Amino acid sequence: MKALIISASKFETQYLSSKFNIFTLDNLSEIPNTHNVLITGAGVLDTIFAISEALNKIQADIIINMGIAGTLNSDLKIGTNCIVKSDFILDSGIYRDKNFKHISEFEFSINKTKIYNASAEIKNLVPECLEVNAQTVNLFYNLDLNNRPEAYKTTNADIETMEGAAVFYVANQKSIPVCSIRTISNYIGEKYNATNYEAAVKQNCLIIEKLIEKLNAN
Repeated sequence: MKALIISASKFETQYLSSKFNIFTLDNLSEIPNTHNVLITGAGVLDTIFAISEALNKIQADIIINMGIAGTLNSDLKIGTNCIVKSDFILDSGIYRDKNFKHISEFEFSINKTKIYNASAEIKNLVPECLEVNAQTVNLFYNLDLNNRPEAYKTTNADIETMEGAAVFYVANQKSIPVCSIRTISNYIGEKYNATNYEAAVKQNCLIIEKLIEKLNAN
């Protein structure tokens, strides 16, 4: 099975074994194996462009989003591996008269989809992972939920990233099965802890390697 693995940064791939081919769009022409990891850069725009360009050059039977994430759910512990069931871009819309309306709800919007779902079932392959719902943001606030702007308070998401919904969006548009495993590195609003981030990256790389092994065995 040819998997295209997506990571926002090289930092988040540092514990993957040497069998993985880590690349950016700059060396897209040099793709030697089926364990390809595309570094997109952070944010929705870079992610959508990088994946779209990569898919013009290489074939993928499945797209897998890897990396770390902050959590809004106090029940999730640091280092927990999470399968993302759904994702959406939280801060895309119009804020007017102290009310926020998501872009998908407007009549002029061509894309009426707000929630993007994972389409590849992997829970049976990595049963130790917890299933969560995610939100993607364009603007990161180092504040807890209660101190954020109004648009950020109306959410039931468990985790937060800056790319997840973009990965699901491209995969769904291209009709390619997609899944995501994110590992909790921090609680939203808490001070940066380098040790926790490093540990989460290591955990995430390990679970991604396990997933690839299971996919190849099936």
